[in-house]
Amino acid sequence: MPTQLRPKSLSLLILLALFGCGHDAAPVAPLAGKPVVLIVFDALAARHVHHLGYETETTPNLDRLAKEGVTFAKAFSPAPYTLASIPSLFTGRLPDRHGVYDGDHALPAVELTLAELLAANGYQTFGAVANIQGGSLRNLQQGFEVYEELYRTEEPNAKGHGVSFVQPGDFVQVLQRWDEMRDRQRTPFFYAHVLQPHMPYSPPSRFFEDLVDSKYDGPNAKGMDPDWVIDFARSGGKMVIGDGPDEVSLPHANHILSLYDGHIRYADDALGRMLDELKRAGIFDDALIVVTSDHGEAMWEHGVLGHSRTIFDEMVHVPLVVKLPAGMEGTANVVSDLTSIMDLFPSICAWLDVPAPETIDGKLLPQLLDPEPDPMRKLLLRTFHPDPVIATRGVNSKLRFDPRAHNGAGEAKFYNLRKDPQEKLPIPVVDGTVRAGQVNRMRKQFEALRASAAPQAEGALRSEQDEKMIEGLGYSE
Repeated sequence: MPTQLRPKSLSLLILLALFGCGHDAAPVAPLAGKPVVLIVFDALAARHVHHLGYETETTPNLDRLAKEGVTFAKAFSPAPYTLASIPSLFTGRLPDRHGVYDGDHALPAVELTLAELLAANGYQTFGAVANIQGGSLRNLQQGFEVYEELYRTEEPNAKGHGVSFVQPGDFVQVLQRWDEMRDRQRTPFFYAHVLQPHMPYSPPSRFFEDLVDSKYDGPNAKGMDPDWVIDFARSGGKMVIGDGPDEVSLPHANHILSLYDGHIRYADDALGRMLDELKRAGIFDDALIVVTSDHGEAMWEHGVLGHSRTIFDEMVHVPLVVKLPAGMEGTANVVSDLTSIMDLFPSICAWLDVPAPETIDGKLLPQLLDPEPDPMRKLLLRTFHPDPVIATRGVNSKLRFDPRAHNGAGEAKFYNLRKDPQEKLPIPVVDGTVRAGQVNRMRKQFEALRASAAPQAEGALRSEQDEKMIEGLGYSE
């Protein structure tokens, strides 16, 4: 059995007193007593989801769920990497407010998480994670009664490591186990963080054999080789298309793209079986089911592969599908208003009729809970770096600032996404213009967030095995 952790947390009574969330807040809304299921697929880019417009049929099960629920077509993560985005999903707060934006830090115990909120309102909380960057290294077990880090094993693997890559189908057995052990007198919250389609892209051949060139016999022909991924990490994750010794050929790049799409199919196949398990357990109809991702994945749209280092849409635009409990269905099937994965926290607060913390950055889900969402809403985004690239993303625009460009002088660019949805035609921002003023305000907002953040908590010490797994995922930190 995978390692289970007992959560470390401050008294929920103290937290609820601080934030105003408690059992005595107000009569509960319809969600009270309804199961909540949150499924995160790691590195699932929205532009590779079939019902969001991708030509290849990658996500039949997610597409079917979307027909029963609400799809938020313009949903974004505040950061293109797991260790920052998952804490944001669970707290409704930007990375530079909760303080987890680099590999040395973990979520402070004073932060109120979604799991703690639900536990305080009577839910029995279950969590299982397959990405080491989204687990206890970041103190993300807060609020879970049962928390399983599936990548940790009691027995060393073939290479002597006590960590292993978790397959998406393993989560079906996790749900079965949870259903058997749960207290029938309490409502469950099930959280599953599935590793796939995150690198390394190595799905069973049946998921990609119709996508790849059958004559291709280059690197990673049958799936990503672990050593190739480690080389990718050690190169800084900046592999570009070309004919040089540290570059990837165009046929190989196309093959990797097909492997990624096959990896999505592999994850989606598991989603179908997980939903079937929820139906078998009698949970599906009454449950609030949310399927999303922590960030996207670049396939050389702007010259690079993977995630973390840019905030073009391919790295931050994610799927977000919400299936409401029976009797709570809304009228909209697709919502095009700007949305963030941070919106889940205040929305669940609203469904429970529990006051949300004042210092959060998420808002009520547009159309579903907020009938008049702000058309001028701007989302603040940041990359993985101590001095990150930052941007504000509007419904049809993006303003981006790179502080390290031009030898530290900085560079700002504007993108008209209505005319340039692929972000290929940047408009330089000229000093003294209205947009230059907007850049200055964005930078001040970013600085203010850091100033208002809770004291950073040191991350857990990482073993040599942990470091090898992080590198095996393609990370170079």
